[in-house]
Amino acid sequence: MAKTYQYSLRFAIDPYNWDTVKEAKLIDFCKQGQIDNVVFFINPEELNQGHPTLAQVREHWLPTIKSVAERLAKMDITTSLNPWTTLMHSDRGHRVPPRARL
Repeated sequence: MAKTYQYSLRFAIDPYNWDTVKEAKLIDFCKQGQIDNVVFFINPEELNQGHPTLAQVREHWLPTIKSVAERLAKMDITTSLNPWTTLMHSDRGHRVPPRARL
């Protein structure tokens, strides 16, 4: 019988504290857990430093996620982003710094 659901792993990634060992552990977990999709939380609650600048996103967040996403794609595991945190729904009092404004 075909699977009628998708198992998504909600994963808070920290590009400032990420390395190949952690990436390998995530890959192994996804294999063993039969994960279909990894939802990457950008700037999640405990790691929240306020609104990231475009430079921070380009230099840290996207390359980290892209590296993992490419490996997961080879295993037919999709990736997505959590828009709740991407939009800073819970800013915890942080303000948008001028350098982060478009």
